[in-house]
Amino acid sequence: VSPPAEALEPGDLILTSGMVAAGLRESVGHGETVLRDASGALISFTSRMDQGALLHDVAAFTSSLTRSGHYIVLRLRKGLDPEQVRRAEAIAREMIEENRRWAERVNRRRAAILTRLPLPAAARARLARALHTSGYDWIGLFMGRLADGRWTCIGACLELYRRLGVETAAYGTGLLGFGTTLFDPIMPVR
Repeated sequence: VSPPAEALEPGDLILTSGMVAAGLRESVGHGETVLRDASGALISFTSRMDQGALLHDVAAFTSSLTRSGHYIVLRLRKGLDPEQVRRAEAIAREMIEENRRWAERVNRRRAAILTRLPLPAAARARLARALHTSGYDWIGLFMGRLADGRWTCIGACLELYRRLGVETAAYGTGLLGFGTTLFDPIMPVR
C-alpha cells in the first residue's frame, strides 16, 4: 500500500480510488501500468476520462495520491522480461497514437453532423462541447468491453499487457454468462 515511486517496477499495476469515487460515493477504481522509458525513468500509462490515453511521470502521480489518500500496487507474478520492458513504452505510445486518431475521427464525424443540424450557432457550439470525445471509452466503463482505439483506464492496462504477451484472467461474462458484456458494468475492473 502506497510504496514510494522508487520501489515500483515496470509492469506494476497502480490502483487508486479514482477521480469520481468521492462524488459517486462508490469505490470506483482507476488503474495505471508502470513502465520504464528510454532514459530509464519510471512512467505510467493509463487512459483518463478528460484526456484519453497518456503517459506521465510515476513519481509525480504517486506523490499526488499520497497527499489525498493512498494507492495499491499489484505486481505481476512473473515480472516483465528485459525485452518486454524495452518494448512497453513503444507499445504504449502506439496505443496513444491509435487513441488520438480514433478521437480525431469521431470528433470530425460529430462536427460534420452538427453543422447540418438546423440549430442556432450557440446550440451547435454547446452540443459540440458536450459531444467532444477525449478518447476515453465511456461505453466500456459501463459495458466492460475492450474496444479498438479507445479504453477505460483498466482497459488500457489490460490491452497493454495483452500486447506485451502478459496473460491476465478474463473478467466478467456478460448477460447470463454468454460473454455479451450486457449487464456486466465496469467488467475489466471487476
